[in-house]
Amino acid sequence: MSDIRSITLDTPVDVDGQKTSQLSLRVSRKVRDRLAAARLARESYGREHGNEETEICLFAVLAGVPVQSIEELEIADYAKLQEAYAGDGFLSRSPSSGGPSSPSAATQAGD
Repeated sequence: MSDIRSITLDTPVDVDGQKTSQLSLRVSRKVRDRLAAARLARESYGREHGNEETEICLFAVLAGVPVQSIEELEIADYAKLQEAYAGDGFLSRSPSSGGPSSPSAATQAGD
C-alpha cells in the first residue's frame, strides 16, 4: 500500500537547481524502500551512520529528491515530513513496540 501526501514547505528548498515549496511524499510500506534508504545512507554517509541519516535517506527516496534537499530543509519543514509519514503510525512502530515488524506480532497475527 502506498499513497502520496503533499507537504507544503514554509521555506522553499532547492531540488535539482529549482526552488520548490512543496514535496510529494510517497508513503510506502514496502521493504524495498527501506532497503533503498539503507543503501543510500551507506553511500551518502558511510558505514558509520545512524537512524537519523537513514530516515533522511528514506524521505529522499520517498519524495524522489536528492539527500541534500532533505538535509537543507528547515527543522519545521522536516517535522512536517515526519508527521506526514507517521500519520498512520507506521514510522513509529518498531520491533520493541510490537509493531508489524515484530516477530511476536507477526506470530500473534497468524494465530
